[in-house]
Amino acid sequence: MYDPSKIENIFRDIATSENSSASDCRSEIVYAVSMMVADNVIPVPVFPEYALKLVNMVDTGEFSFRSISRIIVTNDMLTAKVISEANSAFYNHSAEPVSSVEDAVRRIGLEEVRAILFATVLSSFYLNKDSYPEVFEEFWTHSLATAFAAEFLAEKTNNDPAKSFTTGLLLNVGRTVALSALLHVKESLNIECKMETEVVREISVDIGNIIGKHIADKWGFPKNIIRSISEFAKPLSDVITDYETIRYKYASDLASLCGFGNGLVFEDSDEDIYFMLLNINLDSAMILKSQYARECYSFLQRFVTTTMGS
Repeated sequence: MYDPSKIENIFRDIATSENSSASDCRSEIVYAVSMMVADNVIPVPVFPEYALKLVNMVDTGEFSFRSISRIIVTNDMLTAKVISEANSAFYNHSAEPVSSVEDAVRRIGLEEVRAILFATVLSSFYLNKDSYPEVFEEFWTHSLATAFAAEFLAEKTNNDPAKSFTTGLLLNVGRTVALSALLHVKESLNIECKMETEVVREISVDIGNIIGKHIADKWGFPKNIIRSISEFAKPLSDVITDYETIRYKYASDLASLCGFGNGLVFEDSDEDIYFMLLNINLDSAMILKSQYARECYSFLQRFVTTTMGS
């Protein structure tokens, strides 16, 4: 069991010493917060039951108009969101409003509804935060762009787009939990300790890579998603023969390299390695990258703005 007084001493040293900074204590903070999350000293947010049902439906291939409508009608927020989207100018070309969930789902389409629902559910973990909102928003934008990239690559490589989108969206959820945990520790100590945005971002990424599997397991995610989150956190050299993980790693980097998520490259990627491992030649890769950037921009325009406004 980790002793919480140790992290208090770290932050107190940072606050009182002119020569000490959060960057200098990065590894100690990462270890401390990770252990406190693992030991349940820091509370982990609850993953909604209806959201877990959505994850399992996609995982088992039971995602249908009827099954998704049944989940939506049990939640007022989702019901209002789906009907509102169905009646928006983007989807309502007939100018005839719909009032039932099933009609709304059929108008929008199953794939689009899936994206709207997951974006709505998960946005609460990322947005409307008082401290470091730009980092939360950056993590959110990057997660959405990674999900779209994972789906995009799955379509190009004859893999399951729906499962890839869902997994891609959840790969980095440990990072936002890590950021919340880090801020929880900092605020609970009531110590005036300045932490630069870049340092907070880097520490949250490090912690997220460590606790991601723990969080996914705690939330009851399907085993294959837990495995993907665990493998995704490993260095590229450790998963060089794992085709699926390589795809997800490139999806994450593709999102960053195309400027989604404030242009932050979470891993110092060598694109040539990804192209070789995914059997993509250079000309095809450039076309693919350009197409992804164009389509993802349109995707993010719809889903980032609608979830931020919800």
